[in-house]
Amino acid sequence: MLNRLFIMLIVLSMTLTGCMQNVDENANEQFHETQKYEWQGYQPTITIEADINPGNVASILIEKYLQHYMDNSIPESDRLEDYIINKIDMVEESDRGLVFSVSFSVQGVSEQSSWRAGNGTIKENGWIEDKFMFVKVIQDGNSFTMTEWNTGGFK
Repeated sequence: MLNRLFIMLIVLSMTLTGCMQNVDENANEQFHETQKYEWQGYQPTITIEADINPGNVASILIEKYLQHYMDNSIPESDRLEDYIINKIDMVEESDRGLVFSVSFSVQGVSEQSSWRAGNGTIKENGWIEDKFMFVKVIQDGNSFTMTEWNTGGFK
């Protein structure tokens, strides 16, 4: 009877150890899936010494944002070959910042481009047309920073 109890404790211990290893492996997989790389958190900033139209600020920041993704240091799955900014409209101007809607098209370097996700129409030669996002711009003195972007707007 004591032998059976001892064997059951060993089996239970091995089972729990195996489960814990699976939990740790799953946690690592989840971490890697949600890990944000430095280039993904890029927030373009400009400093303006004169009065400027908010639409021009947005245009410059969005241009810098998309241009950033053309750099060779960006992984091919996220790198852009080219882009076109179709339209920028101001949605909100408040003490919390400026919000713009942006319509644009991008051409990914890779056929498996991450830019294919979300909205837009996939076309030939890697182009994804009619992509859309909202952009939030915060002003601090003469500096303007694109701090957030998404497809659902801001609260």
